Amino acid sequence: MTVQAKVGVVLLNWNSGDFTISCIESLLAMTYSPWRVVVFDNGSTDGSCDEIGHKFPQIFLMQNDKNVGFARGNNIGIQKLLAEGADYIWVLNNDTVVEPTCLEQLMIAAKSDRRIAAVGAKILYADPPHTIWYAGARLNPFMFSAPHDGVGKAVTFGPKKIVQVDFVTGCSMLIPRHALAQVGLFDEKFFAYDEDFDWCLRVRQHGLRLVYAPQAVLYHKVSASMRRNTLGQSKGSASSVAYYLITRNFFWVVHKHAKPWQTITAILIRMILISYLSAGMIILWRWEKLFALWHGVRDGLAAWAVRPV
Repeated sequence: MTVQAKVGVVLLNWNSGDFTISCIESLLAMTYSPWRVVVFDNGSTDGSCDEIGHKFPQIFLMQNDKNVGFARGNNIGIQKLLAEGADYIWVLNNDTVVEPTCLEQLMIAAKSDRRIAAVGAKILYADPPHTIWYAGARLNPFMFSAPHDGVGKAVTFGPKKIVQVDFVTGCSMLIPRHALAQVGLFDEKFFAYDEDFDWCLRVRQHGLRLVYAPQAVLYHKVSASMRRNTLGQSKGSASSVAYYLITRNFFWVVHKHAKPWQTITAILIRMILISYLSAGMIILWRWEKLFALWHGVRDGLAAWAVRPV
């Protein structure tokens, strides 16, 4: 009799119990059952932590009194699962709902090659359904980013078999234990955004592989938790917090990983885009977002001013 590998799932909850509950319900209905589910609560104040614990007494609920970010919250959950003996860690956004065979297909891909450090799933928008949000990603060396393949395209888009990619999104990332031992955990200084890109770049430096498994499917309410908690009364689809973190962390990733010529092209292209975005914010009087954006530029570029010890 074949012993099923122990897969531990890490979910972060932040004032979004309805999302987390829907996600856990879908996880428990899969053909390949997760061995453990850890929910790390990032300082929720809406009572969702109690609601989750009452509804799912079999999960392990870790409560924190403040929001420590996506990277640290996941790291704490990962460390808990590794300490208990997990063979694989599935980092998963709580605003997702998985198809019944999702983990089964991820595991088929993960076991196909010992060099695989992470497996990504086909991620569809929850609304409109059957439209792709992630179907793999390739590194653009000039912009030093890895835009998702297939965004907005029909579910049938892209490869039908497991393929190697340059980036697996932290929205859904199945990682074998040995890869975490080699590559390490997420870099917590990022707080949120691009910590997954940084981790994937470190995977490549270790000579390991990232793959996309198109038969593993889930649905994603894109950035729903972040929008609910940070957008407030501001207009648009992203908060000032998001503009700051995305901008700052982009420069940090470039500083940490890019070659000299890539640094030049990436920063030049990004500054053109930031200038264009700033003009729109000025026209629309989005001053808070404008200041957050340029504070992100300032703090991101400051990385080049820090002298190595």
